[in-house]
Amino acid sequence: QIGNRPIRRLTLENNRQTITSAKGSLQLSIPYHAAKNEDKNQLVIYQIEDNGQITPVINSLYKTITDETGNEQFVMQAMIEEPGIYAIGYHTVTANDISGWSQPYIHFVLAREIMNTNQQNQFLPNQFVTRADLARFLYNMSDCQSNFSYNNTFSDVSQEHPAANSIAWAYSAGIITGYSDGTFQPNRLVARQELAAMLHRYSQLVGDTYLPRTV
Repeated sequence: QIGNRPIRRLTLENNRQTITSAKGSLQLSIPYHAAKNEDKNQLVIYQIEDNGQITPVINSLYKTITDETGNEQFVMQAMIEEPGIYAIGYHTVTANDISGWSQPYIHFVLAREIMNTNQQNQFLPNQFVTRADLARFLYNMSDCQSNFSYNNTFSDVSQEHPAANSIAWAYSAGIITGYSDGTFQPNRLVARQELAAMLHRYSQLVGDTYLPRTV
């Protein structure tokens, strides 16, 4: 996935003492000019662990910036919270049922595994979003690496439900609430007013880390 693309080791020091945590967000920019055959939406910054495992940085973007001399520069940019080894990779994604105006956006979320195709390699672009779907999407977008143990908060969501951990996370974070009868209704379609409320709560959770005030 990385091939011959740039790899950078980021270290932090204070008075020659190594710092293991930024205690806040850092903006990482790695210069990179995408090749003609590369879909910019499928370029992703990966964090490389000591054991060689790579983890996508969900909020990474291919951007054009202006440097100190006024020249335009192509970079991969992301907000990160810890030093380490970071690399630019290419996550090739395909779906046999997408085309047209939405394709770049779908490639973006598939490359970062925010959303996935089914076993038939279909994205199902016209399928509606359920409450369980939205919980899973927001969980993936949060870049959260922890697993939440579901404790039967809702009477209609079992521990075996595919989105059980996502629902547990969204509920514990205050993004999604249940109904007065103790149910979550995971298969219920998301109403526009519910979507507005959930996105508002999510934006409050992530704050300036992933949602800059200016563009």
